[in-house]
Amino acid sequence: MDEILSMDSWIVEGAQYSWGTESFKKADIIFILKPNKLTRNYRVVRRFFRTRIGLEKWKYKQSFKNLYQMIFEWNRGYDQEGFSTILELTDEFADKRIIISNNKKIIVHIEEHFSS
Repeated sequence: MDEILSMDSWIVEGAQYSWGTESFKKADIIFILKPNKLTRNYRVVRRFFRTRIGLEKWKYKQSFKNLYQMIFEWNRGYDQEGFSTILELTDEFADKRIIISNNKKIIVHIEEHFSS
């Protein structure tokens, strides 16, 4: 992580865990993605079927149990606990934290931030 953070520019994904604190300190902008639940569920189901028919690779064979788990445990858990945990971890950096619903908005914010 230190090697990445020493570069002039970088993007770190999934740094919502405690090991990401250093990246939060050094970041110009912290984006927190929060697509709506229907979008996330659609993506989970689409990925499930695409992996089952071999259009996408996955590290393990997807089962209907996995699908249930992804939709009703992980996805719901993100709304109930995960998102608030991420907000807590980034609370001291709230001045540079931006919560967005889709990745297209990231481009808009980056262009605004670095054009001024």
